[in-house]
Parts: sequence; structure tokens; C-alpha cells
Amino acid sequence: MNVPWPRVRYATLLALLPVCATAQMRIVDFRASGQLTVTNTFASGVCTLERAGSVTGPWQPVRNSFSTSSSLALNVGRFGPQDFYRVRGLEVAAGRPGFSNLVGAYSILTTVAGAGGSATTVNKWQAAFEGAPATNVLLSRPHITLSDAAGNLYIADKEGHGIRQVRPDGTIITVAGTSNPGNGPDTPFPATQVALNQPNGLWVRRDGTLYILDLANGKVRRRDTNGVLSTLFVVPGGIVSGRGLWVRDDETLAYVCSGTVLKRWSPAEGVRDHATGFGNLGNLSLDPAGRLVVTDRGSHR
Repeated sequence: MNVPWPRVRYATLLALLPVCATAQMRIVDFRASGQLTVTNTFASGVCTLERAGSVTGPWQPVRNSFSTSSSLALNVGRFGPQDFYRVRGLEVAAGRPGFSNLVGAYSILTTVAGAGGSATTVNKWQAAFEGAPATNVLLSRPHITLSDAAGNLYIADKEGHGIRQVRPDGTIITVAGTSNPGNGPDTPFPATQVALNQPNGLWVRRDGTLYILDLANGKVRRRDTNGVLSTLFVVPGGIVSGRGLWVRDDETLAYVCSGTVLKRWSPAEGVRDHATGFGNLGNLSLDPAGRLVVTDRGSHR
């Protein structure tokens, strides 16, 4: 390897020929279907599958996969008779060392907000952070970040009970929530005067209209471009460990992830169960063809 990777394991093989493995990671099975099995992967890591036309490279990444145990199944898809493959593994254990490993390996990660620290449910937000450089402030279990067409980043600062905006100049402000837990009014009200409780998900329109998954209050709220917040709809029975949210621009349809259930909302039908049987839903989106795509973090899919 030409680039030193911190705590890296890798293995190289020629498709359908005996495995040639180095270090500790091993490719133990490679089938004609393109399915391969890698052993001795990191229990908390990222594996990158790479392809080359020669054993000396150049190597091109095919896909990244998270490893959560000592083995991992991958699929290379269609391959040619002279294709070479290798898998590189990177440990990304919780905390700053894992982040440092990612930076050292990929050299493309830059911190845009938050000064770091240990995981905690304590609210660390302070009034002095308003308007400060975003990388100098303390966030409290931020769960998702999205941007608008103007280059603003929006962060759901879950345990800080607020939505932060990182502006193009690198400063950060609160645009929704009081930074203290509560259940603010549903009727239109200045967004920074409406208490939220563990906001955990976001959806942002290109014009900056912001939709907030107000987790502990079981509500989806809408912040318009004038900074006014109102409740779009309430989820009966509440939202369970949800963070995935998508809202159509004309507000005629929305999807919400809620634990093992994907919920659908429309003004005419209200909230309905759209799909069930998941392990624990994470995020969701629509692909260019308009198909709904969800991540099931409980089932690692």
C-alpha cells in the first residue's frame, strides 16, 4: 500500500483464483455470483472493496460497507476474468480515535461544527455560542445534518433541544427551539421561542423551509423562511427512536421513521402505518426514480 492507513487490515485476490491474503484479514470465500466473505474484520469498522486490472493497480473503490463483527459478506457484482480485488479494513471505534482514523485514511473529512467530546445526554449549549465559530461550540448528540441551496447547514442538536444553522461564513446560530426541553405551541410562533424536545430528524427544502422531527413531542414541525414555526402534523402514539423524515414540497405527503414502523402522512388520511417489520429504522430518502429508500440500522440493512 502506498498510503499508510492507521490500524488497517487488507487482503488481495484474483477473482476465482486462490486467495492471497496479507496481515490478519482474510478473504475465505469468493463465488461465481460475486459473493465473497471476509474474516477477521473490525467489530466497529469500515471495509472498502477495491478493483484493479493488475495486481499492482491502480486500485479503484467499488463500495464501502460497515463491519460490526469479525466477518463480513460483500458482493462485487459483475466482474471480468482478469479483475483483481482487495478489501481494506479501517477501525472506527467510538470517540476521537475513530474519527482520526477516518481522517488519516481518506483525508477528506473536515469538522464544520462542534468541538468534540464524549457522548452524553447533557445539554451543553450556551448562550455565548450564538454567532460563534461553529467549530468552537459544544453540540449534544447531533443526529443529522442537511443543507439548503444557499449553503447553510442545519443540525438537529438532539440533547441541546434546538436546531443549529452553520452559515457560509462558519458561524453558528439557533434557528428553532429554545435550547431547553419543552412542548411549544402548534400554532405559528417565532421558531426560537418554541420549545422542542429532542429534535432528532430534519428535512430541508432548497428555499430553506425546514421540517423538524420533534421526537419526544411526537410532532413534525415546519419552519418557514421567515423564521415562523408551526406544527405540520402530530403522530398518534408518538415517534419511537425516529430520525428519518421526508416531506414533499407541496406538503401533500410525508414519511417518518418510527422504530420498527415506517409511517406515512397526508392531509386527507392523516398518519398511517406504511410498512412494518423493520429492526430499527434510521434515515430515509427518495431516489431519482421516486422510490423510497430506508436504512434499517437494527437489521444492518
